[in-house]
Amino acid sequence: MIKNIFRLLLIICFIFISTFSIVGCDLDDESTSSSNLIKISMPYDDDYYETYSGTLEELVKELEDLGFTNIKTEECSYSGYEPDLVKDITIEGEWFGFEKGDVFKSNKEVKIEYYTECLNLTIDNCEDLKNILTNESANYLEFLEEYDGKYVEFDGCVTYYSTYLGGTSHIVYVNGGDYDANNLKGLHIKVNIDVVFDDYVIDEVEVGQNIKLIGKVSEYSGEYYKMVYLDAVYFQYR
Repeated sequence: MIKNIFRLLLIICFIFISTFSIVGCDLDDESTSSSNLIKISMPYDDDYYETYSGTLEELVKELEDLGFTNIKTEECSYSGYEPDLVKDITIEGEWFGFEKGDVFKSNKEVKIEYYTECLNLTIDNCEDLKNILTNESANYLEFLEEYDGKYVEFDGCVTYYSTYLGGTSHIVYVNGGDYDANNLKGLHIKVNIDVVFDDYVIDEVEVGQNIKLIGKVSEYSGEYYKMVYLDAVYFQYR
């Protein structure tokens, strides 16, 4: 009986000592790993950084000045026409963005995705775009799939224009090259200008106008309308 009690006491002591040792190690590790860390209270929310007006280097410097020590940057291929534009910024552990006042340890990874330069697709650097603008039998579905989300830039002309919903929405088709009613080149391209330009610009649209266009390829809209579809970001008469 006494031996059993003694054994039980030994087991309890062993468990207590082992537990204390483990906890002690964890505390020591936490103390060691956190000795050089600071807690950073965010002065702005993620929208501020994703609409940052400075350069990428200035943004990284601003985050370093806050105390972050683990900042990663990742290039994105196409920007339209604004280099160093921030696409997305995330802080480790925050999947749904962050708010002003949120607190992070200084070693948390900050990842910045950004656009590097103006790499619009043109007839000079993209044979597929040249084919769309000059060949009536070009495969628009393959083009949409390949270049969805990319930006194209070309000289073209307005080949169809109308309005609906009481003149509040607009249908604009363009083709490549200068306007020639008897010799239109390439495929008809539907262009969304409703959300980009003011009434003055839209009211000036006429069939036969030669234009310079920068637009973003939309596979989803193109499949719906069964033609190449661009969301315009630049639409200027030549």
